[in-house]
Amino acid sequence: MKNTNQISCLLFCLVLAQSSLLGQQNDDPLSYKMQGEIIIVVDCNSSASGKVVIPKTYQGKPVIGIDKSAFGRCQNLTEVIIPDGITFIGRSAFYDCRSLKSVVLPDTVTTIENSAFYRCRSLQSVMIGKGVTYMGNSIFDGCSALKSVALPDGITEIGERFFNRCNALSSVNIPEGVTSIGANAFAYCKSLTEVKLPADVNFIGESAFEACGSLLKVNIPKKVTSIEPSVFYRCEQLKSITIPYGVTSIGELAFCRCIDLTSMVIPDSVTAVDKGAFQGCARLKSVTIGKKVTSMGNSVFSRCSSLSNVTIPDTVITIGDYFFSRCDSLEKVTLGEELTVIPKSTFDGCSNLKNIVIGNKVTHIGDHAFVFCNGLEELTLPGSIITLGEGVFANCKSLKSILLPESVTSLGDRAFTGCSSLENVTIPNSVIAIGKAPFWGCSNLNCVFVEDGNRIFFSSAGALFDKRENKLIHIPAATSGHYTIPDGVTAIAESTFSNCSQLTGVTIPDGVTVIPRNGFHQCKSLKEVNISNTVTTIGSYAFARCSSLETILIPDSVTSIHGSAFRYCDALNTIEVGAGNQAYSTKEGVLFDKYKTKLLRFPSTRGGKYTIPDSVTHIDAWAFNKNPGLTSVTISSKISFIGMYAFEGCSNLASITFKGSQPPELPYDPEAFYGFQFHKISSKAKIHVNKEAKGFGDKFGRLPVVVSD
Repeated sequence: MKNTNQISCLLFCLVLAQSSLLGQQNDDPLSYKMQGEIIIVVDCNSSASGKVVIPKTYQGKPVIGIDKSAFGRCQNLTEVIIPDGITFIGRSAFYDCRSLKSVVLPDTVTTIENSAFYRCRSLQSVMIGKGVTYMGNSIFDGCSALKSVALPDGITEIGERFFNRCNALSSVNIPEGVTSIGANAFAYCKSLTEVKLPADVNFIGESAFEACGSLLKVNIPKKVTSIEPSVFYRCEQLKSITIPYGVTSIGELAFCRCIDLTSMVIPDSVTAVDKGAFQGCARLKSVTIGKKVTSMGNSVFSRCSSLSNVTIPDTVITIGDYFFSRCDSLEKVTLGEELTVIPKSTFDGCSNLKNIVIGNKVTHIGDHAFVFCNGLEELTLPGSIITLGEGVFANCKSLKSILLPESVTSLGDRAFTGCSSLENVTIPNSVIAIGKAPFWGCSNLNCVFVEDGNRIFFSSAGALFDKRENKLIHIPAATSGHYTIPDGVTAIAESTFSNCSQLTGVTIPDGVTVIPRNGFHQCKSLKEVNISNTVTTIGSYAFARCSSLETILIPDSVTSIHGSAFRYCDALNTIEVGAGNQAYSTKEGVLFDKYKTKLLRFPSTRGGKYTIPDSVTHIDAWAFNKNPGLTSVTISSKISFIGMYAFEGCSNLASITFKGSQPPELPYDPEAFYGFQFHKISSKAKIHVNKEAKGFGDKFGRLPVVVSD
């Protein structure tokens, strides 16, 4: 039947190609084409309003069709009378007739082409004659007021975007002869509550029912073999649906955000479930996964916040990243025996996960796989595990013990960071690689023990060392008093002493060249630091938030200090530099570069008024940051650059005097379009400039500018 329709359309087009245009006559708003005995309506005056009647004949010849876009954009047209004898309605025939309210198509019509009533926003009802056997795509797309339509029995498919965005459509009867539902056919039909698909339907296209937010009931016929991507995406009131046996795949986002869906049975015929298939099904409590499923994509059950117990069958070989992420109620998971990898962020944010059974073929646990699993208290890993990824157990705050099997060879960066209940860890002989900051923030970790036969690592007094690199990797957070790093150590790992809140002093031996990033970060009791004369670099945040540190001596050997090295050291009042240092200097406890052209760090406890030396041309980022005692600063005419956050948080800074006639460069955050140089200073703060100064008002628009003699 469909082929016959296509031949008819082709003959119709040939007739049009050979026809001649007949102009409008008298008050008739319509234009026509004629060929032999056939008349076609080809145009309507766009100013036409109210009711338009298509004649049954014109100049004695029958009118048999409406050409493409014939009534397009006739925005004041409210009614069109279509007579018997019309057989074709062309593509976009009534496009954007936004005042058209109802349409009755006679039984002589056989074909309705694509987008025939596209964006007829006032169209409320349509009566379609019994003779229609073909209707194209997007027929009623954007008909937001359409409430009812009777589809003819002769059609065999509902085309793509057929009823897309028909917001008022609450129900529709689909003829029994229909076998296919096109992509986006009912998408965004927000009032649609129920759909009964005929038994012969064998295909439902991508996003067919997407965002049908009121849909309560819909069936999937038994002849359907695949659930296409996004087919029921955001059907937020759909409470239940049965996937028939015979379906072999469930597509990407197929049931994503069906928040009222409470249970799901994936039949044994299904072999693949694509990414996000059930993502965001917030009330989903029960899932049964068929015994033939072999692969499941990323985020399949992500944000299913009511899901509590899931068993992955032994047939499953792969699951994707973020598989169960943010499943807040998930307590128990059994992973199938054929699974070899627990991928990235699989259980990210599963805060109530307490019990997990891992199969004996798993060799790798991916990055952040169990991050923020706060309910996990203990875990025994199978003897098949070889590698643990970055942050694999990060912020598992209740994790007290974990047994690492002899098969493990490497621990990723920050593997156990933030595991604040972890008390001890044993590193087996098999481990040959440990990443950065493996135990950062493990505030109750008393001891890291390395088995005697390990070729690479050893432990001493609870501390962890690397034999090959003579590196100190970790010090237990409970370390108190003064700690002397053993002689022979030449490297300190990132975050080694971070959060050692009871550490009061440290001696760094000769041979060490770098104090790394976060090396002593947040050592709140640290007062004494002895830095050897072999250290050349002090890294980012090396002593940040060491709130008891009052004095620091920079030895002659240091050539690089990161700008954040002493950030938020609230008690720091003096920075001293060795007389022979070739990179840095101090004056009155303030840190400068060697020749005092750059002001790098102003002590946090120093208050009152401060005049920046005339030699300075550059004020570094964060240089005066969060100094509550600073009340006034004078900036010389040579200063051409003030870094971001330089005076941010100086809550009592009320007077800023510029000696120069031009404002300095103020770099800014490209996302905020603001550099925060004087952010959160005193509400009474003012900029003081001389009479020759220009451009300060534009540069410092948030602060009043006072011109002085």
